[in-house]
Amino acid sequence: MTDEARQNLIFEEFVSQFIQVLSSDTLMDEHQKAQNISAGNMYFIVNGLFIIMTVWVYMLYIALMRDISSNLEDRMKVFGVTHLAQGLARVLSTGIIVTVASALFTYGVLTFGGIDLESENLLRLFILIALHIFITAMIMIIIDWLLPSFKISMVVQLAVLLMIILFAGSIIPRIYFPIYLDTFFDYMYSYQSLSWIEEIILNGRFTMEIDIMIATFGIAAVLLLVLSVLKERRFL
Repeated sequence: MTDEARQNLIFEEFVSQFIQVLSSDTLMDEHQKAQNISAGNMYFIVNGLFIIMTVWVYMLYIALMRDISSNLEDRMKVFGVTHLAQGLARVLSTGIIVTVASALFTYGVLTFGGIDLESENLLRLFILIALHIFITAMIMIIIDWLLPSFKISMVVQLAVLLMIILFAGSIIPRIYFPIYLDTFFDYMYSYQSLSWIEEIILNGRFTMEIDIMIATFGIAAVLLLVLSVLKERRFL
């Protein structure tokens, strides 16, 4: 190797190491994901917990909707209860109940599994779980408002729920999907949620990213507001 080639190699190695040091707190690649898969039973337990809490949102929402009769809807209209107020009530009731139940269940599983997390990491887990659940609840309501038939909305909600779980990487890890789906994963709120839940529990990370989740939450909130106005004016 000539001196010039050796110097170029040393410089490239220096730059590579320098970038890795700068991004060491947020770097997540497929190799690290593969390490999570090989982490043992806890990896499958974490993914199972994620699937359970996501399904709970759907089950509780359907249970709440079944209890709403046409007479009750007429009474709410008489008392001036808007569609936006109804939607917010559903989001809050579903989100709070499922978030609290999921947080307690997750804490119990971690305690039983002998995983001791710092209080700040427990707070990060709670934020990730809460954002995921509230966004999913809002998506359920949006679908319900867009489709007039309760049975059709149930089927569509279930299909969307399966997509949320599938593209979170909880059933099939992302590394086994085609490369052209990477962009879809990058902008999927459920994938970001599960990825950082795994990083905190399995790898003890003391950081998280929620930019995609916050953006999705904002978009869902705007859609809820727009749809509520349209329903008030009887366009839907």
